[in-house]
Amino acid sequence: MAEGARDAEDLLTVGDSLRAEERDVQSFIDRAIEEISSLRKQLSFSEHLNQRLERSAGAADDLRRLVDQQADEILDLQSVLQSVTSLCDLAEWSADITGASALSSVLVQDVRRAVSGRISR
Repeated sequence: MAEGARDAEDLLTVGDSLRAEERDVQSFIDRAIEEISSLRKQLSFSEHLNQRLERSAGAADDLRRLVDQQADEILDLQSVLQSVTSLCDLAEWSADITGASALSSVLVQDVRRAVSGRISR
């Protein structure tokens, strides 16, 4: 039997023994038992809310880690994009300097070299 239930039972036993003697004491004991029951319900509800809060905090931590991971991936992809853009700029500059009439181009192997090892799969 739970300690709280035992305490309530003890109060009822005392109340029964005093019932004939003192009506005010019995009334006090009845109110005390009601208050204990109400407090027990409030405690149970608070514990339930605390458990939900702890689970929510864990989920928030998981989401924070995911966002951090995605931010790192975005930075990595921005770096790759910057490298490819730089290759394109270099090709255009080279074509302009040499006066080549053909459109500027970037070698596929140069693009692959800029991208290799930078994109995590």
